[in-house]
Amino acid sequence: MLQPASAPPGENDCLRGAVLACCPQVMGGLIFTNLTRQIEIGANCYCLDLAGKRIVLDSGLHPRFDGAAALPDFSHLPDGTADAIVLSHAHQDHVGSMPVLMRRQPQAPVFMTEATRLLSDVMLHNSVNVMMKKREEGVTEYPLFTHREVDIAFKRWRPIPLRTRFDVTGERLLPGEDAELSLEFFDAGHILGSVGTLIRAQGRQIFYTGDVQFDDQTIMQGAQFPEEELDVLIIETTRGDRATPQGFTREGEELRFAQAIKTAFELAPSDQRVKDILKADSEYAYRFLHSLISKAIKEGKISKEEDPELLADYFISTWTGWHESYILHKDPVKIKKMGQYFIKLISR
Repeated sequence: MLQPASAPPGENDCLRGAVLACCPQVMGGLIFTNLTRQIEIGANCYCLDLAGKRIVLDSGLHPRFDGAAALPDFSHLPDGTADAIVLSHAHQDHVGSMPVLMRRQPQAPVFMTEATRLLSDVMLHNSVNVMMKKREEGVTEYPLFTHREVDIAFKRWRPIPLRTRFDVTGERLLPGEDAELSLEFFDAGHILGSVGTLIRAQGRQIFYTGDVQFDDQTIMQGAQFPEEELDVLIIETTRGDRATPQGFTREGEELRFAQAIKTAFELAPSDQRVKDILKADSEYAYRFLHSLISKAIKEGKISKEEDPELLADYFISTWTGWHESYILHKDPVKIKKMGQYFIKLISR
């Protein structure tokens, strides 16, 4: 959604968002064009025209469509007209069509954080693999780009540190240095490398949040956005139409997730499908349980004398019946005793 900072929020916000998806919005020399084909999570891509420059924000791929239908609508963005491209983070709905956009805008530098640069390389190579498999299944439009194109794109990406002003050429700006248009990244707290982008031009300040998380996560701190006044705010509203449930806490969600894992493990002996899934994802399940157990020990919910590694493996081996587990070479009595601590933790 894009909205002047002076406009109060209200029940018509969703309607305003729908209008933005239909046609460019002109506001005092600023033109905002939504290039996404759907008013939902999907092929996120937006174009800003201001101060005589054209900035493209993100270039995603819709996860529920195939072929050209999954791309942003680039017909509203003439080839070779972008001055710069900004990537907020490395999720598929924001980066998935970046090589296609770069093919159409070869002159435009692409800016992101170093973490997003590294993650996007992995994401896009994996996307090529998925598209090649879908081509074998009959989607003849795939692949939309190749591994070689991803390699070439990676070399063109320009990493920029947080809270560093730069212009559309990538030139770093000194504190107080003037520029016709400048950009600056701020930590968005969503995933590793995710940013919100502050654009300053013609005495105005426009902020694009990308996807944002204001609460601290296990390995990520919450967003740290600028608190100065803005003229225009472009903000993701994935859950903007409903309030956070009363009593919601991250700790509560972790326990709920752990309980779901426990339930799945208990079903494993009688449900072959569940057992197969657990076996396929055993490494992820182990790492998740290990981190959860370590946290419980640190918080004093489990004795500090216990071993998170042995305890996590106890659950994997016991609940799935994998007797080949190395855990059997340890002390099974002690391991079972340790396991009871965690059973109480996630069963309450």
